[in-house]
Amino acid sequence: MKLLLSRLWLTSAPVALLIVAVYTLFIDGAYSVRLVGAKTTSDRPSAFTINSAPKQVILYDGVCNFCNSWVDLVLKIDSKKSFTFCALQSDSGKDILQFIGRDREDLSSVVYVKRLDMSDGWKERTDGSDRDKCVVYMKSDAALYVAEDLGVPSFLVRLVVMLVPRIIRDGIYDIVANNRYRFLGRRQQCRCSDSSDPTRFL
Repeated sequence: MKLLLSRLWLTSAPVALLIVAVYTLFIDGAYSVRLVGAKTTSDRPSAFTINSAPKQVILYDGVCNFCNSWVDLVLKIDSKKSFTFCALQSDSGKDILQFIGRDREDLSSVVYVKRLDMSDGWKERTDGSDRDKCVVYMKSDAALYVAEDLGVPSFLVRLVVMLVPRIIRDGIYDIVANNRYRFLGRRQQCRCSDSSDPTRFL
């Protein structure tokens, strides 16, 4: 009986891993990168334009102490000053949310918006559209790809993305996000800048 179970495990485990990999890469992974254009969720057009935007923008909850601690950590690690930060509650944050097709009041997730250029393999469209000029990461994807752009080896990030389906990663993210004010509380005022380096904030 043990021999039979052992053989079943040896034959089924690779199949299961293959199914997870295929699901993650071709089904789940199909939504890990959203190419977006100037979508709107209100009557007025968004004031945000991708052409004049910093290359890497992180949107965060400006009153959440847990979120601000993460921002402080990224600021400390980001020696190249690659990232620009923007509070979701700020006018700029709301304009960016509107641009990517989210509700202007949406505070449910950290958002990582990365402007694409020639170095990323982006090619200008003949119709002059800026539809494909940025990529947007939400929830667990945002945290993972921020980590990658901070210098975490790409293969480690890709391994997590491949082995852990987004439905599980985002489920864990949602639990943390929904309880973020319980962990470290919240600020009286929204953090929209930082006196030590105001140029890093929109």
